[in-house]
Amino acid sequence: MADFDSSLPIRTQNNGDAAVKVVDGTTPSQALNVDATGRITSKIQDAGGDTLAISAAGEASVAVTSALPAGNNNIGDVDANMRDGAGTSLTSTLVNSKQSLDVQSSANGVDGAAVPFGTMQVGGTDGTNLQAISVDTAGKVKVNLFDEAGVAFSGANPLPVTVVDAAAGTEVLDFKQAVAVAADASDTHNYDVTTATTLTLQKISATASGKIKVEILLGTTASEVLKVVLFNSTANPNVEYEFSTPQIMPDTQSVKVTITNLDNQSQDVYSTIEGYET
Repeated sequence: MADFDSSLPIRTQNNGDAAVKVVDGTTPSQALNVDATGRITSKIQDAGGDTLAISAAGEASVAVTSALPAGNNNIGDVDANMRDGAGTSLTSTLVNSKQSLDVQSSANGVDGAAVPFGTMQVGGTDGTNLQAISVDTAGKVKVNLFDEAGVAFSGANPLPVTVVDAAAGTEVLDFKQAVAVAADASDTHNYDVTTATTLTLQKISATASGKIKVEILLGTTASEVLKVVLFNSTANPNVEYEFSTPQIMPDTQSVKVTITNLDNQSQDVYSTIEGYET
């Protein structure tokens, strides 16, 4: 019978009866380290010998070298280069200390250009259909006016207008008396519109104890044009002319009321110009 090698087991009765070292099988001097608190100190390395770095706070430093997988990936702050479907990078502009994404809307356009793709228009409804507001080539809104019954205003259905005196403005009540105007002679009552105002001329009155002819002239100062001629009679000595549409006159124009004595002797003549200036 041949001799053989054998080992004897270790028998312990209490924990700690045996102390064991864990070492590298090739280099026995390389033993596993246990510190005073019982913690094992170790190095984690990849196959190429690179060591994982751990900070004093116990944080592992990791470098991501591969693309992130599809889906939601939250890894602290990530700087991203955003691109459109064609691969063109999107840009931004600093506005009020914030970056605003530069976006060109398909509805953007300029005056006079063709209607852009995806344009946004202002419109309204007739109760059933959407109707866009229409403008002319100058950008003025086209409007059709209808009465409360839905009938368009026209010559046969005119738009009613009420003329009211302006609440603001300076009243004009300019009076003149011409004394002893000879028979067949004339006197002119002149009113120049006040500088930097507009006269709204409403009414002209004239009178005399005998017969007179009244001529009303309007227009540019020194080039007024005859607009109205009136006569009185012994039975109706007073002449009044009220404009159905008040005359709007700028400060470059004047009103002239020329009164001619048609009686057989001299007489006083009187005239009044009425309106307001704004």
